[in-house]
Amino acid sequence: MTKVFTLTVIEMVLYHNATLANPATKQLLGNGWLMVKDGRIVQRSQQ
Repeated sequence: MTKVFTLTVIEMVLYHNATLANPATKQLLGNGWLMVKDGRIVQRSQQ
């Protein structure tokens, strides 16, 4: 049997309508979103 492809499963979750907190500036940003991949935040921004 010949191996044609390998399937890798990556768990990604998108959280939206989040309030992002910047502890350095003590600033809160509403309507934010976070992209989490394998338990780590990989992207974040505001809508």
